[in-house]
Amino acid sequence: SRYIGVIKNGVSQYAKNVNTRSGAKVKENELEGEAQAIGEKAINKYAEVVCTKFEQDDMGTYTCYVAVHVPLKEVLNETIDELGVLQTDYDRQQFRNWMETELNKQAAAKEAEQKELQDLRQQLSE
Repeated sequence: SRYIGVIKNGVSQYAKNVNTRSGAKVKENELEGEAQAIGEKAINKYAEVVCTKFEQDDMGTYTCYVAVHVPLKEVLNETIDELGVLQTDYDRQQFRNWMETELNKQAAAKEAEQKELQDLRQQLSE
């Protein structure tokens, strides 16, 4: 979902100035829908389940947790290639840079959040 959100935001940035190769203006919502479908397809192609855990609570309800590894570089490359098939004129390298910057920002924020939580746990245990 994080990746799909980044794709939609990236496409939104470009849709304001994007034309098809035939010169027609692309509607932002159409491009976002296509980009989301492309991103989901790429994720499903490369995603690999690395861990599964089943639990049962006191009420007898089962919960399943699945950890999935998604190689973002391959997914990003495939997404950009597939967006090119939509026959839009956009700067692929600029789009790639924007996507990588956004993904790195989100990863850094998540890492900082996890570190803060770990530090808090350590303080509580002392």
